[in-house]
Amino acid sequence: MTPNMTLTGADGLLLRPWAEQDAPAVLAAAESVDTLAVADRAQAEQWLAAQRQAWERGDRFAFAVLVGDEVLGLSVLKRPDPAAPAAEVGYWTTGAARGRGLAPRALAVLTDWAFAEFPLERLELFHCLDNAASCRVAQKTGYGLAAVVPPKPPHPTEAHLHLRERGAGGRSPRN
Repeated sequence: MTPNMTLTGADGLLLRPWAEQDAPAVLAAAESVDTLAVADRAQAEQWLAAQRQAWERGDRFAFAVLVGDEVLGLSVLKRPDPAAPAAEVGYWTTGAARGRGLAPRALAVLTDWAFAEFPLERLELFHCLDNAASCRVAQKTGYGLAAVVPPKPPHPTEAHLHLRERGAGGRSPRN
């Protein structure tokens, strides 16, 4: 797996591994993304270094989500056990990107890549129980609601578990 690969989607959507020059974008995103605990440039650079190290280990593949040159989100495949039949996906979008259909489009691209690249049987998506927007993103991309699960970091409350099986096919998100 090369950390300089890119994935593309419709309407100029680009997913690429995070790069050192993204520190200002990460710092700006932290202002509107609760799960991104970055308060200054040094922390942004540490966060970016952690993303690169995870790529090198092969257990977390975090992509910056861009439209044009603007970083608007993250899509990630978390695969801590390469022999496991399942992996977890996650995402966030900046405040400026919300409501534009970016999250489902990026998640669809990531999902297609994950199933093409790895011998996975299913992908799991978790979100806080009260996050209706994330529930809609999951449903738009073919991740069916499977269970309500107890709190587990990074979710401080109960969460929804959504699943997408290999070959199940999702709807192609538009917006």
